[in-house]
Amino acid sequence: MPNLWFGDVQDEAASRWHVEVYVAPEVVEQRVAAALAAGGTVVDDSAAPGLTVIADQDGNRGVICADTSSAQEA
Repeated sequence: MPNLWFGDVQDEAASRWHVEVYVAPEVVEQRVAAALAAGGTVVDDSAAPGLTVIADQDGNRGVICADTSSAQEA
């Protein structure tokens, strides 16, 4: 079931909306690569692979999320 919520905008320069997509940890890199191949850019990957912020050509942001809490460290 999709989850939709609304919040206050803190930064007027930020996009008016963003989408968060949750994927399995093992496909995060593939999904980020697909977004980049489609013309997107990485805005912030400081919390990757659990959270990667991307943007389209118009600056609209999206977040690729994965629950990495159960992933074993290599």
